[in-house]
Amino acid sequence: MRCVPTTGAAGRGPADGVGVGLDPLKDQDNEWLTADNTNSPWRGSLHLAWTQFDSLGSASPADSSRILFSHSTEQGVPWSAPVRVIDLAGNGMDTDGTMEGAVPAVGPPGPVYMACA
Repeated sequence: MRCVPTTGAAGRGPADGVGVGLDPLKDQDNEWLTADNTNSPWRGSLHLAWTQFDSLGSASPADSSRILFSHSTEQGVPWSAPVRVIDLAGNGMDTDGTMEGAVPAVGPPGPVYMACA
């Protein structure tokens, strides 16, 4: 995945993006991003969740899917090292047995919640 923050200045284009969860041997999918708009000390932080597949569409029992999470307190440059959110892994086939999709949300006064499927 590549996150591209904008400069915020009128008439200027996006700044160089940074990689998040880059692992060329695995497939990344279903990215969901949210920002902390609360009045918490973490206001402005970005929170990103996504699904990582060992091999998307694989029927091999050795391949699985997992939900990962990263955050940034510096407008998307840099991002924290990805962490696995749920211990349970799903299959790699993109079916009902796949651990796939997580949507982060920030509640008052700043905790991050995540709905996963």
